[in-house]
Amino acid sequence: MADPAAARRPTSAVAVVGLACRYPDADDAPELLDVVLSGRRSFRRIPPVRIDLADYYQPDRTISDATYSTRAALISDWRFDRRTFGIDQAGYISADPALWLALETTARALAGAGLTSGTGIDRDRTGVIIGNSLGGDISRARALRVRWPFVRRVLTDALTSEVPPGQAGAILAQAERRYLAPFPTIGADTLARSSPGGIAAAISGYFGFRGASHAVDSACTSSLQAVASACSALTAGDLDAVIAGGVDISLDPLELIGLAKAGVLATGDVRIYDETPTGFLPAEGCGMVVLMRSADARTAGLPVYAEIVGWGASAAGGPGDAEAGASSQLLAMRRAYERAQVDPCDVQFFEGNGASTKEDDEAELVALEALRSGAKKRAALGSVKANIGNARAAAGAASLIKSVLTLTTGVLPPTTGVGHPHALINGGTARLSMPQAAREWPAGTRIASVSALDSAGANVHLVLRAEPAAPARHERWSRSRAVPGRTLEGDDGISPLLMSAASDPVPYLLQAKDRFVLASALSRIASIGRWLSDAELQDLACLLGREPDQQGTCRVALVARGQDQLAARAREAAALLPSLTEGLLTVRPGIFAADKGDGRITLLLSGDSTESSASLTESVTGCLATLRWLESLDVQATGAVGHGLGALAGLAWAGVLGEGDVAEIASLRAQFLDRSAAGGDAAGTSGAAGAGEASPSAPDPAQGPFTAEGDPAGQGRTGNAALRAAIAEKFRLGPPRRRLISTLYGDQVMSVDDAIDLICSGFSGATKIAEAVSSGAIGATLLIETGPGTALSTIAADVTRVPAVSLEAGLIDPDGRMAVAAALFAAGAVGQPRALFAGWPSRPIDIWREHTFITSPCERRPPLPATPPPAPAAPKHAHSGQPAASAQPGASATSIQPDDSASTAGLTAQA
Repeated sequence: MADPAAARRPTSAVAVVGLACRYPDADDAPELLDVVLSGRRSFRRIPPVRIDLADYYQPDRTISDATYSTRAALISDWRFDRRTFGIDQAGYISADPALWLALETTARALAGAGLTSGTGIDRDRTGVIIGNSLGGDISRARALRVRWPFVRRVLTDALTSEVPPGQAGAILAQAERRYLAPFPTIGADTLARSSPGGIAAAISGYFGFRGASHAVDSACTSSLQAVASACSALTAGDLDAVIAGGVDISLDPLELIGLAKAGVLATGDVRIYDETPTGFLPAEGCGMVVLMRSADARTAGLPVYAEIVGWGASAAGGPGDAEAGASSQLLAMRRAYERAQVDPCDVQFFEGNGASTKEDDEAELVALEALRSGAKKRAALGSVKANIGNARAAAGAASLIKSVLTLTTGVLPPTTGVGHPHALINGGTARLSMPQAAREWPAGTRIASVSALDSAGANVHLVLRAEPAAPARHERWSRSRAVPGRTLEGDDGISPLLMSAASDPVPYLLQAKDRFVLASALSRIASIGRWLSDAELQDLACLLGREPDQQGTCRVALVARGQDQLAARAREAAALLPSLTEGLLTVRPGIFAADKGDGRITLLLSGDSTESSASLTESVTGCLATLRWLESLDVQATGAVGHGLGALAGLAWAGVLGEGDVAEIASLRAQFLDRSAAGGDAAGTSGAAGAGEASPSAPDPAQGPFTAEGDPAGQGRTGNAALRAAIAEKFRLGPPRRRLISTLYGDQVMSVDDAIDLICSGFSGATKIAEAVSSGAIGATLLIETGPGTALSTIAADVTRVPAVSLEAGLIDPDGRMAVAAALFAAGAVGQPRALFAGWPSRPIDIWREHTFITSPCERRPPLPATPPPAPAAPKHAHSGQPAASAQPGASATSIQPDDSASTAGLTAQA
């Protein structure tokens, strides 16, 4: 049903002329685009300087005052340069860091629009509308300072019955000093600069903007609601320019525990619009856009990156289920499209809310079903929350900036965080897709939308439009190698992959000139491993595999899922180094280590012994694919053992026949097998032997399908003259150039006749498996089984001490593939493993560099005094104190307090 007010609304478009942001792993807009296009996941274990999980974490969800989740996405290494902004030390300390982050981001957004410091616009008609909730962590923590009298009363009551009065006064005095030390004194500007409205007012005051300035607090929809309010003010003519967006750096225990008790937090990977959603992970950050009426922006010659042509908001009107939530969202969406005069079926990209909870995701998808009923073309769907988490009051701004960047650069982003898409995506009528790789926008006008919702029922929807821009326009945003106009391929010439999830197995390949250097690197990884973000796990793997700091013959390869397993295996590997035997490979679960490994590899080419089309496809083609993969890693095996149909692939590996001949020979053999099974004259002719030519008599079925007319070698080998003739006629076989051992005979294939004997004899009934494996292991450092299954590697464990690793489920299994690659590297069979990481997106990482994070004052632990102070009387008046100069929050971190240097209010260096 049409909204009756729509006809009365102005339809002027609003231009996004500038934007800037800072989110986890995204210090600016180009980095945010790279995060999205590469599928980067920014989640990490919450560092103790922010929230000490030892105080708040409990895996049992029924325990009160505790969280079951340990993860979040945090901005790191941010320092506010107060001198550049002319902020004195007293004013700097008095404000919550949320203000400084918002001020800095606003300045960058204005500069990006060509309006540096607000020049070029009418300051009297420029407003600031900020989405924010409760300031930030620092503001909330500071409230504890003025709660000291309550704490003192509790302590006094407890001490009265436990210690002598003389000691109680000394204890209380020391407790007061330690309690108050982390919190700056309350000043004239503390309240004004720490509230949401104060943040907007301070930004207006700094730039001299005298239009409207206010804060919007509608929880997770705050920043999009701020943008919608700005658009309304612009189209109504109340303002000529607005800086709008949101800031949120609140990761307070109250909030974290509250979200945990609501059951909406994830514990591992974040899955959006999935059959089994996980819940979200909290995040922080800031995003700002500079908005003007499109006509005014073009007249002024300002860049128009995208236009907001429609916006709508709604409320649920009370508690309800997914159906009620869908109805409320649909109302906001329809209002936006009616204002935009755009058919929702023409939208090519939906930046969804992506709450990652069953009820909210389903409500959003149901609303989209109703909205796009009858759509003929698919639209991409995704949510940046799967990359950088839910930044709550700043979440909508992240979604908006992501959408503007995709419109401007002309790249439709991939969707991160989907394992098995929801049924309404796979089988629904909304015609939605969740692309797994970046692709270019279709030609013509680009239309996108952005949604935000809050579990309490607030909904906001924006409709965006952009025309294809000249390459120079979007080059400033295009640092990612996946942006069209630069390249859609990776450095290795193949399409870049999405970054792996923390739950995926990843290989970490370390090498050094000696064990001491390697032990140092392993110890460092053991120390920092559990504090890395999900994306940094892959960064580290790519760094080690592509550009090792040290090259050498002492090697350790780890295969780990997630941070904790990486740290544990690095620690175990470091302890393992002194016991290595030179030249031999040592294997532990997920650990492969060798000092001066010689790289001698024997392949165990396993395969099905049942000769059918299905087994041919699975065994032979899978085995050949594995051989090609090993060749891409430059692995030069010294020998191979061929078992079942794997022996046929082994003939190709040995150079007896071409890889393209394998399937044809197998098919030819199957023809003869079928004819012999049918009996009579069915096997008497063969098109493969030559049209119209008579073939030798069929074998005697009583003696097996292919019975030899003689066995001069005396080894029980079988053959069939018809098949031999067909092979000789159709194929040109050459002598083996590599050492191949057959499990059928237990010895090496030495000649073309041996190879033909093997083909004609068949690939079942092998009785010499142990002998073949034992022979193949002679002189080898490592045995690699190509799979499927572990039949040969299991036998190898009984007949040889050479380690064997199997691709149990073939190349499709990442566990087996990563384990084999790691074992090959450690054994010295892979020189430079760069090919293993082809297409893997990554960023530079320095494991020796300390990361810094915003620190909660409550996690700064002042050092104990060197000598006990004198014992004054218990205080009976208001407290006083000064901020501590330094603090030591724990063994894993050190704090940097704000002083006259440019820094943020409480940074910590992660060990």
